[in-house]
Amino acid sequence: AYDGSGSARVKEIKEIRGDMVEASWGAQIRNYVLHPYKMVKDQRTGWETSNAQAFLDGELLEDCVGAYLRYKAQLEKEAEAEGY
Repeated sequence: AYDGSGSARVKEIKEIRGDMVEASWGAQIRNYVLHPYKMVKDQRTGWETSNAQAFLDGELLEDCVGAYLRYKAQLEKEAEAEGY
């Protein structure tokens, strides 16, 4: 017999998982292309490099993170200007 605890379990699972986003083409934060050409592109900031190996080795991480921090600061500045 169903005791009604199923909905509580579903709610608990949703809280643990958080917001789920479908992983589909166009939903990625960053694209990595390794063949036939090499490129890494951050979709949020537009930052990109053709030196994919250096990025994967961690050598360009500061450039990418710096671009994201500038992007985030710009979003916050725009939100403040709009009164949010």
